[in-house]
Amino acid sequence: MGRKVPPVTSLVLDIARFVLALSVALGHWTQGYFQSTWPDMTNAAIAAVGGFFVLSGYTIRLLTPAGEGFSGVSFFVERLSRLWSVALPALLITILLDLTSHQINPDYYNQMWGVFTTHPLFRIVVNVGFISQCWGWDIKPFSNSPFWSLSYEAGFYLLYGLFRALRGWRRTVALFVVALALGPNILLMLLVWLSGVALYDVTDRMPRTGSLWRRIALATGVAAFIAWFAFGPAIPLSHQLTEHINATFASAQSSLRLGPLRLDPRRIDGYLLFGALGFWLLFATLLPLCRELDHRLTLPKRLLRLGRAAGNYTFPLYLLHFPLFVLMGALGLYDRESVPQKLLVFALVCGAIVLVSPVFDICKFALRRSLEATIRRFQAPVDLKRPV
Repeated sequence: MGRKVPPVTSLVLDIARFVLALSVALGHWTQGYFQSTWPDMTNAAIAAVGGFFVLSGYTIRLLTPAGEGFSGVSFFVERLSRLWSVALPALLITILLDLTSHQINPDYYNQMWGVFTTHPLFRIVVNVGFISQCWGWDIKPFSNSPFWSLSYEAGFYLLYGLFRALRGWRRTVALFVVALALGPNILLMLLVWLSGVALYDVTDRMPRTGSLWRRIALATGVAAFIAWFAFGPAIPLSHQLTEHINATFASAQSSLRLGPLRLDPRRIDGYLLFGALGFWLLFATLLPLCRELDHRLTLPKRLLRLGRAAGNYTFPLYLLHFPLFVLMGALGLYDRESVPQKLLVFALVCGAIVLVSPVFDICKFALRRSLEATIRRFQAPVDLKRPV
């Protein structure tokens, strides 16, 4: 693990992650909780999460190719340290921000998010353990609704790591037990994530040479088609697909009578599925173009550092924007109908997140060292130094 990513591809992946996170934040900022004149673009935010899942599968496959040795211990240490390095600070900051919002404007907070504050310790534990989405639980950590996707990501990593690390009957038994514990919601969304894994295999087998302008024209055409589809036919189709998913789950729930377990579509949404499809097609044309440019361009180091910084802001922006929006709404210091003021507040929130982003990297390296030290106490030394 720890494969070196070519410069152009690395830059595009970093920028894509940042743009997706920014799209999620902007979509949430248009909700009626925070403003009253813009149309609600939450469905665009949901579609961007579909793009995140595709990109996540692609990135993990890129960094752990099939032909190289795979260390399960190294993989799980790296993934767990990465998840906890964003989850733990985000949960702590969410608690502090929500307490502040409730203290400042209890009526506003309780009306919108009070239902998500019951059994607070339980909510923290299941989200720290990334089991908040198993079998349709959907247990939110207070106002931080975007946090749900981390439990899906953890499930994807766990299944992928076990599949790569184990062989024979051990692999079969482990995957069956974990799949049974995760439930149908995460398993169905796993297909979206695996489409990102397949995207790497598809694009990696494409010819490494060809007409650059032909690839540019193809990527532009695909992007134009996806934009037209997203703002036209995809809207009614996504709505119909979501209704069909809800009806299917309701029918299965009634037929199976699972008792305390339940089937609940919650996060399996038509907009997410169509968003995943659209971003899959876009990346399928864009990434081979990046590989072609990697043979032709030498990017300035400053540009690469800028792209890396944007990529590092992705998780903090994704996980902190909503409780900060709640705080802004509770303070009520801006005009909910003023476009300049809403844009200014959005920019200030993003700027504040950039300022606290280094905390997440510090947590990542500290957690990685702690996990490595703990593992070494209980087993023979293994190579854990090559990061994912």
